[in-house]
Amino acid sequence: GQRLDAVPMQAHDQGLHGVLTEVGYTPARKVP
Repeated sequence: GQRLDAVPMQAHDQGLHGVLTEVGYTPARKVP
């Protein structure tokens, strides 16, 4: 996957973590 470490936590709050996971990104925190 791509290195998306710079993605802000706000993006995760918006649910983009699911999209990022699809491209091989693992969220730094657990999202319910």
